[in-house]
Amino acid sequence: MRRLVVIALRLLLPRPDREHVLAELDELRVVKAARLGPEAADAWFRKQAIIFIVRILTSRTEARTGVPQRRPGGKTPGRGLHTSQLMDLSREVGISARTLLRARGFLALTVSCLALGLGAATAIFSIANALLLRPQPFQDPERIVGLMQGDFGNHSYPNFLGLQEECASFMDLAAYDETWYGEGADKPVFLREGANATQVSVGMVSGEYFSVLGVAPVMGRPLLPRDNLVAGGNPVTVLSWSFWQRQFGEEQGVVGREIDLSGTTYEIVGVAPEGFLGTSHRSSTDLWIPAVMRRAVEPPDAEFDIVTRADWHWVNILGRLKPGVAPEIAKPRLDAIVKSSPLLSEGLKEDSISLRPIKEAAIILPLRERTVSYLRILLFAVGLVVVVVCVNVTSLFLGRLDERRAEISVRTALGAGRSALARQFILEATLVAGIGGLGAFLLSLWFSDLLFGMMARGMRLSASAADLSPDPRVFLFTLGLVAGCSLVIGGVTALRYRPERVGHLLRPGVRVPARRSGLISLPNLLVTAQVAVSIVLLVGAGLMFRSFLGLQDQEFGLEYRNTLALTVDNERLPLSPEAGAALYERVLERIQAVPGVEDASLAKVVPLSGVTWGGIMEFEGYDPGEGERARASENYVDPGFFEMMGIEVLQGRGITKGDVLGSEGVVVVNEALVRRYWPDVNPLGRTVRWWDGQVFRVVGVVGNHFYSSLRRGVEPLTYYPLAQQYLRSPTILARGSSSPTALGPAIREAVAEIHPDLTLFNETTLEALVEASASRERVTTVLLFSYAGLALLLAIIGTYGVTSRMVVRRWKEIGIRTALGAQRGEVASLIFRTGMRVVVFGLVTGLVSSMVVGVLLRSMIFGVAPADPLTLAAVGSMFLAAGAAACLIPIRRALGADPAEVLRGE
Repeated sequence: MRRLVVIALRLLLPRPDREHVLAELDELRVVKAARLGPEAADAWFRKQAIIFIVRILTSRTEARTGVPQRRPGGKTPGRGLHTSQLMDLSREVGISARTLLRARGFLALTVSCLALGLGAATAIFSIANALLLRPQPFQDPERIVGLMQGDFGNHSYPNFLGLQEECASFMDLAAYDETWYGEGADKPVFLREGANATQVSVGMVSGEYFSVLGVAPVMGRPLLPRDNLVAGGNPVTVLSWSFWQRQFGEEQGVVGREIDLSGTTYEIVGVAPEGFLGTSHRSSTDLWIPAVMRRAVEPPDAEFDIVTRADWHWVNILGRLKPGVAPEIAKPRLDAIVKSSPLLSEGLKEDSISLRPIKEAAIILPLRERTVSYLRILLFAVGLVVVVVCVNVTSLFLGRLDERRAEISVRTALGAGRSALARQFILEATLVAGIGGLGAFLLSLWFSDLLFGMMARGMRLSASAADLSPDPRVFLFTLGLVAGCSLVIGGVTALRYRPERVGHLLRPGVRVPARRSGLISLPNLLVTAQVAVSIVLLVGAGLMFRSFLGLQDQEFGLEYRNTLALTVDNERLPLSPEAGAALYERVLERIQAVPGVEDASLAKVVPLSGVTWGGIMEFEGYDPGEGERARASENYVDPGFFEMMGIEVLQGRGITKGDVLGSEGVVVVNEALVRRYWPDVNPLGRTVRWWDGQVFRVVGVVGNHFYSSLRRGVEPLTYYPLAQQYLRSPTILARGSSSPTALGPAIREAVAEIHPDLTLFNETTLEALVEASASRERVTTVLLFSYAGLALLLAIIGTYGVTSRMVVRRWKEIGIRTALGAQRGEVASLIFRTGMRVVVFGLVTGLVSSMVVGVLLRSMIFGVAPADPLTLAAVGSMFLAAGAAACLIPIRRALGADPAEVLRGE
């Protein structure tokens, strides 16, 4: 048989190639004979020789004629080039799939890594897409703009009417307010059905609201301009789809029904389409009423109607540009109107107006800036995770390439070209990335909801006002990640492959030959990159953790533990200020008598709730600089507030029972205000003047404490007697001897005994408010540590892979060293140095890079330097320990090698 093969090869191949092929076949036959016996080896030799000769003949015939030939055991391809390519592609896909299925452990590991990394990235992108990119369910949203006044954006209702009249030629305007009585607001509106009261989120809008947005109801009619005409005389409402489902069970005859909202009867005139929850990401609106009905939800004895006041800025304004009018055309015309129109206030002319797209108007400017900054940090972090995952999977493919060198070299010897092998590598990478991408997409559906629920409270967003359902942008984002990972993993693997001699690789006991490539080899560089990126993520997580601990460990200046907060709804009770003050006193006395209540007080603003009251004030003796406006925050409390909250009175006195209606207006200030406005004088006896002319005399100074949130910390603060101002909807603060939540039912019963129409809502604890105040830092810390933990695990796997690959490649060298008397410590040191030099180089690179990233986190960290030495040292020590642990298994394997067996195999 060998003679026939020699004759055939002599006719087909030149001498050097012929001798090489025969040598390879003879070597393989010797190996087979040793394993299977001479007869089986001869049969194998005949089969392989025939296959090889047929391949040569087939390739030459195709080159000469251009017609695809029948392969041994295959089917004849069609003559069409397109059909042939599809069949070849399908065959190669099948081969790649079978190859991966034979390595189920490798497939499971790579797919899991990609699913976790790409799933996290897709979830973060889904949130960014919902808040910033997804078109809102409006008609022609590119023509809708928000008219923002000054820094805050809000307008008075009379200014809205003036702008609406002046801008009618080029823009239709609508006014709306979906936060004052919206989700989480202190001003409650209750849907009352008999004895039951359900708090609802109400949007107050002008009759043009739905037409400007281009939103048509699915039932009934929208609010119309005629609903603006009579202040307080148009009690109609449009329900949101979700509220209609939740409250009315999708009742088809709901239009025309009447409902009671805080004592006023409204007729339901329509139901908004599914998915429309309003224009603001801060709240999810349940129903909309005309803005002129604002008086109906205000206290009945309110001194003025906010709808008619030009100095009360409470509505936002949306505009729909007329066809052919671009924002850059509308802005100069709007500026000219603001400067010259007699219908607009002087304050509006001083502040001017800016036009912003509806996407930006949906999140008020300060909140939008925080949201964009927050999402940018998370996208950057998860982008690093994707890089680590891609690098790690590439390293796994390269490691598997070493194991497959014999298989691939046989394919090369049997005619497989380099391009065919490259296609197979890329197809395998595409299959792995595709399966991982599918898992990532499914994982992101759950993870995005969970993540946004965690983020919403810290960013003061509504947990239900963002549509997180996947859309084409999310699909394309995931597909782009999959495509990028496929090209990187498959391309690097294809470029890395170098063919080996088949006979040498298939000898028993032969290992992949060692390559002394040093630190700059591709596998080492990949692992170095993994370590560096992991360091950056861990340092970022460490900085956020230190910041979170710093927020928690601050001296708050008040005692907040075991304290329950419940807000009282007395907005619609027709009480005089004297009767209201007496009611508060009776409520407080009754609550203090509830078993388990150690102390109780009333306050308008609950400390650490995120709510801020305050404004511009004049402080006697202080002369503001040019362009400066003296400001301070404020709260309204009862006489027992300071003692209950553990706030020390440093000078003068606190609020007393004598500070009632009709007595001299007094105010208590904190140390921060004294340092800011009266640093060198005695503040007692000084006066504070409000914008409306009211004057209050300073009677006391209290110690500093946190007012609104942990991050804002201490700020200038004024305290006024609640009895002198009689503000509605105060909050009851009750401290219990045990769990404060257990006091809730008893307190509700006690309040109902005082007045049956009093409703308590927004029940929470001050400890929960403290946690919510630091929720953004907590969520960021958890996410960064999760990402960093995944990156750390992948970096350890990569370090293990590099060290193991070195042991495999230098197996013969290790055996010879051991046989010549090398000590176990010397062998272990050789392997340890190989793994740790990659870790150390990556550690140095990562620590330097993390200092730059720390600067980017400056706006989110509190009380920690971007290059915090303790964080850098802790992360560095952790990685050195992890790298050392990753080297232990390869060292143990090398030390267990028997030199005699290694050399016998050679």
